[in-house]
Amino acid sequence: MNKTNELTQSLSQVLPWNKARLDCFSMMILALLSARTICLSRIALLMDSKAKSDSRYQRIKRFFSGFSIDMSQVAKLIFALFSLGNKSFYIAIDRKNWYFGKAKINVFTLGICYEGIAIPLFWRLLPKAGNATGEEHIYSFHFRDAKTSILKWNEYSKRMCVDRG
Repeated sequence: MNKTNELTQSLSQVLPWNKARLDCFSMMILALLSARTICLSRIALLMDSKAKSDSRYQRIKRFFSGFSIDMSQVAKLIFALFSLGNKSFYIAIDRKNWYFGKAKINVFTLGICYEGIAIPLFWRLLPKAGNATGEEHIYSFHFRDAKTSILKWNEYSKRMCVDRG
């Protein structure tokens, strides 16, 4: 069994997507790891497929077009891939403010830290620059995708890491 099929089989245990979508996602993940970039044209070149690179690129664009990924499903996938069901880890909360030209981008992120890597699971764009208020933090933890997972994390997480800078 090749890597794409193995990954597709693992993903199918957690993600309720059709086989074609799972195959495409598996090929993208493996290509992403090889490419070490999020540039879609580079990922298309490295996807394990006999199709032409232009066709692979179009397939990636179709994958994201009109399809919304349920981040609670992705969180379950990450828990399964890292076997986090009974291990302790950090919950990380961070807010970053960037400028793209004159546009201010303020992202509030919740993720997990495990064995030296941080994995963002949920994020929300804040409508303003600068620090988030306590009310905004609380509101962010009530958005639909994170609600169930955070309640579950309380059973396993031993520590929380919050960046104030």
